[in-house]
Amino acid sequence: MLCFSISGFAQAGLSASDESQDTKSKREYAPQSVVMVGTSLNSSQNACTLMYGYVKKWGWYGKLKTNFNLNEDYSYETSDNSNAFWNGKVKKGRYSATIGTIFNMNGSLMAYGGLGYGKRWVEWGTVENQNIKRTDYSYKGIESELGLILSVKRFVISGGISTNLNKTSYSEANIAVGLKF
Repeated sequence: MLCFSISGFAQAGLSASDESQDTKSKREYAPQSVVMVGTSLNSSQNACTLMYGYVKKWGWYGKLKTNFNLNEDYSYETSDNSNAFWNGKVKKGRYSATIGTIFNMNGSLMAYGGLGYGKRWVEWGTVENQNIKRTDYSYKGIESELGLILSVKRFVISGGISTNLNKTSYSEANIAVGLKF
């Protein structure tokens, strides 16, 4: 009977390795929620992040990013350094919200990518105690990001990069830690 089964696979063009490959491709992924807190790093400004995602093989996520300075307070905008005498005080604000897709590659490694809206502004103080928004360092528009999430048991760590498509010279490295459940 065993010989018949083996020869039956051989006649059908199947082998034991083909059968195990088929089983691997049909692997079921348990639904998982992922919650992470982290930071976005740039040489001129940092921000905090909060991310929530839900994934089986494919899933979705949402991420918020801010430096908690949400109010702009400036007299006028300029990109010209010669318009005023600067007092050295700098005020920076940053926020963004992105949504996107998570792809579970093998159960412990996931890739994510998404789009959203982001804004960053920089204000310089003058000797007349006015704040002037620097348009050459400020931007708003479509935000994009890509990254990887590594999970070890219930813990996750992620790393990625984000940029604003309106000002691609400003990019941020993103790192975060969290839990999956």
